[in-house]
Amino acid sequence: MPRKLAIKSKIERARRFAERLKDELGEQLNTVVLYDWVFGDEKEDFDIELVILTEQRDREVEDIVSKIAGEMEFESNYDTILTPTVRDKDEFKRRIKTGSPLGRELLAEGYVVYDDGFFSWLRRSELAAGQRNA
Repeated sequence: MPRKLAIKSKIERARRFAERLKDELGEQLNTVVLYDWVFGDEKEDFDIELVILTEQRDREVEDIVSKIAGEMEFESNYDTILTPTVRDKDEFKRRIKTGSPLGRELLAEGYVVYDDGFFSWLRRSELAAGQRNA
């Protein structure tokens, strides 16, 4: 049975995952966000839930993400299970504009482990839009 991971350990493992993604995907990778606690799931467990934003989402990108996740799970002797969700950045922007609860919560509460500037730009612009609409 896998041991429980503290939040600090999850962040470190998520960073290593993001580094490996960056090595493989290069400029294709925009953002990696850790979101275990977005919906109040702050328990310490062995699962690390991530949203991966890329320039485009296709079979090749999905395969690379799955391959790296599988390698890291194997290397940890399955003490860590990575659960990545891949979205292209334009799809994510559309979901934010249409009121996606997960998208909004990620912007508000997600822990960014890698960002090429896209996510921080989107956070700032959505915050500004929310203040104008208030």
